[in-house]
Amino acid sequence: MATFDLENPKPLSGDALRDEAANLLSVRYGRPVREEIVLGKKVDLHFVKSEFGKTTRIFVEAKDYAKPLSRKQVNEIWTDYSGLIDRHQPAFLLLVTRHGLAPAAQTYVSTEQSALRHQTIWELENETLGLTEYIRSLTSLFDDDGLSRYYIESVGRRIAYDDAHARSQDSESIRLFDALQEWIASPDQRPVAVLGGYGAGKTSLARRLVAAQARAALADPLARRPVLIRLGELSRYASIEGLLGGMFTFDFPVDGFNVRRFLDLNAKGRLLIVLDGFDEMKHAMSWADFRHQISDLNRFTGGAAKVILLGRPSAFTSTEEHFHVLRGLKKWDGGYRRLPDWPDFVEFELCEFTRQERSAFVAGYLTHRASLGPQTDVGNGSWVRGRVQEVDRLADADPDLFSKPVHAKILVDMAADPHVNLSRFADGITRWGLYEVFFQSLVERETGKTARRPIAEAARLEFLREVAFWLWTERGGATSFAAADLPDRLLESLPQGDAADIDALKREYLTGSFLEKKSGDIYYFGHRSFAEYLVAERMLAKTPSPSDQSTYSSLVRDGVLTFLKEAPDRERFRAWLETISSPQGDINVEYFVFLGYALGGRDELANALVDTSIWQPVLDVFEPDMTLNGHAPHRILAAMQTENNNLFFLLLSLLLYQAPRLNGRQVDYVSMIAAALLDRVFIRATIDETSRKASVEADGNDARQLAQIVVPEIESGLADRQLVFRGDALLREKTEKLRQVGVDLTFHPPAQVLGLPQEARLSWSTVLGHMSRQGRDAATRYFRVAHSMSGVFTRNVKPPSRAVRRA
Repeated sequence: MATFDLENPKPLSGDALRDEAANLLSVRYGRPVREEIVLGKKVDLHFVKSEFGKTTRIFVEAKDYAKPLSRKQVNEIWTDYSGLIDRHQPAFLLLVTRHGLAPAAQTYVSTEQSALRHQTIWELENETLGLTEYIRSLTSLFDDDGLSRYYIESVGRRIAYDDAHARSQDSESIRLFDALQEWIASPDQRPVAVLGGYGAGKTSLARRLVAAQARAALADPLARRPVLIRLGELSRYASIEGLLGGMFTFDFPVDGFNVRRFLDLNAKGRLLIVLDGFDEMKHAMSWADFRHQISDLNRFTGGAAKVILLGRPSAFTSTEEHFHVLRGLKKWDGGYRRLPDWPDFVEFELCEFTRQERSAFVAGYLTHRASLGPQTDVGNGSWVRGRVQEVDRLADADPDLFSKPVHAKILVDMAADPHVNLSRFADGITRWGLYEVFFQSLVERETGKTARRPIAEAARLEFLREVAFWLWTERGGATSFAAADLPDRLLESLPQGDAADIDALKREYLTGSFLEKKSGDIYYFGHRSFAEYLVAERMLAKTPSPSDQSTYSSLVRDGVLTFLKEAPDRERFRAWLETISSPQGDINVEYFVFLGYALGGRDELANALVDTSIWQPVLDVFEPDMTLNGHAPHRILAAMQTENNNLFFLLLSLLLYQAPRLNGRQVDYVSMIAAALLDRVFIRATIDETSRKASVEADGNDARQLAQIVVPEIESGLADRQLVFRGDALLREKTEKLRQVGVDLTFHPPAQVLGLPQEARLSWSTVLGHMSRQGRDAATRYFRVAHSMSGVFTRNVKPPSRAVRRA
């Protein structure tokens, strides 16, 4: 049991107990009168409650004694107030204490004085929040869907960091439920993060912990009250006020819920906040939005609060993001600096199932599933034991795949159906194959029902694919939706069955799907990986149009990418290349890497593209296995000699993203870019030293204009001439030109981008060192007699009358 000091770290003394009671009671009864003289008696607090036309007066006496009050003390207090209570009927006296009453005093209050009430300050807190029914509802979380019957205790390892921020795991694994219970009872007030990949059992652990804490809270008024917050719903709200208000106003109504009071009691150690699924929140947010949202959630921490955060580590797209969110460290000047008022989480990482744990899970879950069916041979022990052995043999064929609880669960879900022939998997099974059979078995079962037969299996699967694709492309990767928000267009091309109108058709497809349903009209996928598989399947089935290429590019990541890599027919990816040479929108570099992987490498991908594809020169900078190494920047700069400005800007995008990963100095890459700009002009230029002018053919006009904007002039320096470089102008031109043609080249996750200076002076000798011999010789001759690029013109266009002198 927690101590009093832990339950309320801020000591209450003197008027503090009275003031705290006043704050709590004011949530329900309005502003109190303090230290009022009533009929000659000075009372601590006085409230007036009006109900159904009658007024009840509540007098409050606060006694902050060091131990429970005795019967004699309570009798003396009542004697002091009894005349006052009698004169103001209906009225009663509420006695508020810190440490409660002795047994005899409690009997006196309960049975001898009907107008005398008592509550400790802790009980008053609980009653003021009004969470009792909510807490009671949480006690069944671990039993819902039979989880307690097959749950295998989560095992994990603690993560540690040394002074150099190198990450390591404890060598020994621990039972996380036990570790978290110890942490809850300890004085350690640092928040905890539990990390694990998809399907690793994070939500099951949260349900186990919350249910146990809820039972403890109902039995012990001093125990922390658990609050489970599913962060996948957070995108609906702008702040934690909106989140809590939504939870306790709509999802689980609590009369008079007050967010400020909730946060205050949380800071005093009265609550256990469990935040589940921060990766689902991140999926729909930019890094800036995610950082802001986490900063808002950090308001749950501090003081004596206890906060547990659960989610996928893949939500962090870089070490910098991970350190920022969970360690409160921000990248700074080659190292890290601590963020003020940002918590440092204790990190645990979930372990996947061992062979023994997986086997125990299979036996427990299959026994549970069999118990739900008809009492036939399926439910008897011998059938279950035989089926467990079959499942174990299949799982042993790919222990890595089935070490995830979610994969083992899907396999058991199929095995629980006696009509599924498991021998079809005798040669092994991939994730793709597992999910394919799983969904097929679901729709076969559904269409076996008479009412479902007018709409066949293929249409029901297509509906699920379209729903998942809609959620991923238009709803930020959400896994739930309101039926009213489902677009009619998703059903327009599907068989209508017996439906009389679109609403009836929508109802039929929703009812006949395996989507699960929350209260109201909210439908959701039971696991995120289900939607990821369906998105991958839908993408594989439909060739993208030019405008779809950007969408496909953005989707080839995370779980969708994992499934696409296991797609059974890789030749289908060739169809994606039919429109990739005329895309509209952003194209991620990772998209090309995946396509190269799917087709067998860079050369195979290049052969599959048309010779005139704008992406052919981009592919030249990659290694045969589609990796980018230390040679990439130099290959990019060589490819930037192109006369095509759009291709130049695409390659520039690639260089800006790639350069910081190679730990090069910024000035080197800026000088390289300047050299490329000049090379594009002067390897084609004719120099006239007498007139101090240069000319290029018409096909070099775009290169000439860009160089005049970005590297307009050369200046004399103390030791070396200096070339003016305008980075802001280059980025403006890049953005505008690529916007006009509707395509850009990006990275996912966004890498640290090389920052170009707004304006800089570059060493002329350094820039020359990065140029080709032909370009260097011509540029040297030109700048020997000229000071700016304004003297370069396009042939057949009248040249300027004289070289523009340096300002």
